[in-house]
Amino acid sequence: MPSQIKVDEIKNVAGQYKIKTDTFEGQTTVNAVNIAVGASTNHDLQTSIAKTILHLNSLASNTLSETLNVSSVDDDGTGDFGIHFSNNFNTANYIMTHSVNDGGASTAQFATDITYGTNTTATTDIENHYVTAGDNRTNADSYGIMLAFFGDIA
Repeated sequence: MPSQIKVDEIKNVAGQYKIKTDTFEGQTTVNAVNIAVGASTNHDLQTSIAKTILHLNSLASNTLSETLNVSSVDDDGTGDFGIHFSNNFNTANYIMTHSVNDGGASTAQFATDITYGTNTTATTDIENHYVTAGDNRTNADSYGIMLAFFGDIA
């Protein structure tokens, strides 16, 4: 049987509950570090980490900030952009979540979506748009389009 260490608490020399490390490895698979979620469910930490993030200000010449795994963004028109990943995803079935700065608008609902049929393992197109009580969906640029993509990297 391999050696085991069983403790109730781990503290650093200052008595704080901090563990600093550069690497965590799963016991059976290097990338499989599981976290207990509830009494009987485990969740793979690697799956839960955003693999691509970006903050795009399309009103300021498509200024990018806070990017991870983004090689470039192309401007395909008002509120229409292509996101190019530095490292490809394993499949085109990744998940995107977003938030949009509404620029102070109180009567419009802003959203961003993946343009149907454009997502590949290397790139996807998105559209940023708004809807008001009097207007149908209208593409628009924004002070801030914040995106996060989840999935396995190839």
